[in-house]
Amino acid sequence: MHAPASTQSLYPAPAWTPLIGREQEIALLSTLLQRELPRVITLTGPRGSGKTQLSLHLAAQVDFPDGVVFAMLPPLNSPTMVLSTIGHALGLPEQPPDQLLEAIIERLRQRRLLLVFDTGAQTISRPQIIAELLEQLPQLKLLVCSLQPLGLPDEYEFRLAALSAPDDAAQLPLEQLATYPAIQLFMERAQAAAPGFQLSREHSAAMVEVCSYLEGLPLAIEIVAAHVALMPLDVLWQSLQPFLAFQSPGSRDRATRQQTLQATLDWAWSLLDPAAQSSLAALSMFAGGCTLAAAQAVVPQPAAAVAAHMEQLLKRHLIWQHPAGSDAADVRYAMLEAVRAYASDQRTHSHALHARVSRRYCDWCLQLVETAAPELTGAHPQVWIERLSSEYGNVRSAIQISLLSSDPSYALRFCAALWRFWLMRGYIGEGRWWMELALKPAAAADDALRAAVLNGMGTLLSVQGAYDQARATFRSALDIQRQLGDQRGIGYLLNNLGLVASEQSDRAAASARFEESLAIWRELSDTKQLAITLSNLGALENEQGHYQRAQAVLEESLTYWRELENPWGIAMALANLGEALYHVGQLASAITLLEEGQDLCQRIGDQRLSSAIDLSLAYIRLSQGQLDAARSLLSACLSCRFELDDKRGVLQALEAVSMWALTLEQPAMAAQLLQITEHWRGLIGTPRTPAEQLRLVHSAASLTAELGSAAAQPIAQLNIHSPLKQIVNQVLLDLRGLDS
Repeated sequence: MHAPASTQSLYPAPAWTPLIGREQEIALLSTLLQRELPRVITLTGPRGSGKTQLSLHLAAQVDFPDGVVFAMLPPLNSPTMVLSTIGHALGLPEQPPDQLLEAIIERLRQRRLLLVFDTGAQTISRPQIIAELLEQLPQLKLLVCSLQPLGLPDEYEFRLAALSAPDDAAQLPLEQLATYPAIQLFMERAQAAAPGFQLSREHSAAMVEVCSYLEGLPLAIEIVAAHVALMPLDVLWQSLQPFLAFQSPGSRDRATRQQTLQATLDWAWSLLDPAAQSSLAALSMFAGGCTLAAAQAVVPQPAAAVAAHMEQLLKRHLIWQHPAGSDAADVRYAMLEAVRAYASDQRTHSHALHARVSRRYCDWCLQLVETAAPELTGAHPQVWIERLSSEYGNVRSAIQISLLSSDPSYALRFCAALWRFWLMRGYIGEGRWWMELALKPAAAADDALRAAVLNGMGTLLSVQGAYDQARATFRSALDIQRQLGDQRGIGYLLNNLGLVASEQSDRAAASARFEESLAIWRELSDTKQLAITLSNLGALENEQGHYQRAQAVLEESLTYWRELENPWGIAMALANLGEALYHVGQLASAITLLEEGQDLCQRIGDQRLSSAIDLSLAYIRLSQGQLDAARSLLSACLSCRFELDDKRGVLQALEAVSMWALTLEQPAMAAQLLQITEHWRGLIGTPRTPAEQLRLVHSAASLTAELGSAAAQPIAQLNIHSPLKQIVNQVLLDLRGLDS
């Protein structure tokens, strides 16, 4: 267990306003979704018609055997990000796009679920991706929110109708007026803004006129109704009329409804003073919502003014809020996409404002990620992982903006600060994608920054098993650091080259690299980096079967980590030291250390290290004859490593399962797994370590004695050429099915 170098129903809760007047649509769509055809239902309508809200309420009500998954298309509308969005919604690790599409298909192949896909105000650049999912997955149903149909096979367009409103208030009693959905929605929002507001004959005519001219468009009605707290309804109607003069009431066609929303937003904008207008325009920069503190950092106005403007915009239904935690500082503010698009247009029309806000936005995001970077290996990494995760929509947007900057170092700084977050969250493929884009135009950029990004890129490559690429990338970075004379950077890269050599079973090279790195850290008196490299050297000694030497090195590392009070480092050292003690027969001490390390992993959220501890504990339980406990640990380890796209780790877990199967007197299964892992180790270039080889010698001898030539026969419909995910899925089924 090495340390890197330093430097499902998954849809959101229904929206915050009640769904009014959509009972028939809910009933009809629910029926359509339960039928075999259509495969795709696309909710279309102009911005502000309530497509997302309807889909969320629908998703909360329909019953699918394997649940509902909600995927919101991010602002970066590329095939890579579309796949990434679906993959994240399904809980898949990040992978290159060609592999991710295959992984999505495999994840969904045996599942009957509803995928709710919201395109926001965008058009999917390559709907062929969705078409391929439908072709490969006959059980998949898709509910899409879009401005227009996608043009997919078996697609049914469901145009969202306007909310009905009466034609003439004078002819109807108040009780009957209150049954119209448009009136109900107006009243709900008006009473939320002004609790004393009541439906009366005095202002019923004005209300009917407003709802009729607003074309029954939910967002337009909500915005206008929120303003009753600011002016009497008849005055409100008089101020609104000039903006709606382009149309007659009740036209209800798509083009007019889009104009209606635009006119409503023009009206609401006109009621704001210039400073509040500027704040609203600046707030549209945020792609993932924001806290008050973030808004005050980005909006180019005094902090008190920004707070006052946000309160004003909240009351006018132009922004909304939801709590993200127990602290008031965690409350997040956001805009509905239609309002954000309008405010963004206002911002971009003012070139000076747009340039200033864009820079402040990117600077704020960059400060966040650069502050978080060292904390990810500090005492409270999970706090910072969660903080970055909550702002990741904004971070993505800021990286995209930085890539268009004339300064190539801007995007590199983001990548240099984020690679460990990408690693810890499993966003490996996405991280590589961003780094490749940032490195392309950066020939003239700061050499130290290029080296830092190459260091992160090499780490992500090695995690994906691309060891040759990783080694070449680390060497490029090392060449830069040697030219710069940066001893610290040289120390990091020597450590990482040692890790790659270790993964490729070049133990002599790995040991030499670690020792070179250690010499630098001792000279610099850098306790943290010394502890990291000692952990890695100790893990290498474990792999070579030098357990007494490993114990001494790892105890020194653990001492440093405890002095630093670093839970991540302590957990790493405990995991490796527990492994060494197990091999020298000190089982009780090994279990104590491993369980302490596991508790720390749960606290800091390090799944990769947690899976390694599960594997060590599984071997101990096997040695103690506790087969049920071993099976549970192996199942958790194998699932986690597959989800993290840790190919070498998957093979290690499969080899442990083969020993479990042999202990359970399932020699055919054990033999097949050893053949498979031998083949896959050759494919990815990671032969067994001496310790792993020694561990399997006895098992191989036992299998030969029991099976003879039959050991070459495949089982469970698998063979050495089966896709790794198929192998993992079958083994997990076998682990659950075989009774210990």
